[in-house]
Amino acid sequence: MTSKIINTLILITLLALPLTSCSTTLKAQVVNRTSYAAGTGETLTVQYYELEDQTLGFIKIGIPEAGVMTLPRVLSASGAKYTDQAAFMWWTKGSEGTLYRINNNGEWDTLYGNCQAIEE
Repeated sequence: MTSKIINTLILITLLALPLTSCSTTLKAQVVNRTSYAAGTGETLTVQYYELEDQTLGFIKIGIPEAGVMTLPRVLSASGAKYTDQAAFMWWTKGSEGTLYRINNNGEWDTLYGNCQAIEE
């Protein structure tokens, strides 16, 4: 539980940075746009972004039940993980991704598994 609080505080701090008085404005750039075919037949579209100084990465993911969500990149032992620590987590490794949703017990349940990148 302590790590969730720390991660939430870090996220709040990062989101508040643009509100501080800075002489430099950072721009986010789209790094990649990928569609994934889920095992359920749904298609998830993910746009990968990075700040121009590469200090923060995040995604915008279209979720059928929730609309477009923005999730920041967090530390991952393997692959790439993006989460708001409150509702959704997108975890990719290679060309496969899994979308998780947090349940009422605070545990991650698979919402869309076995999502395969669609070659365009």
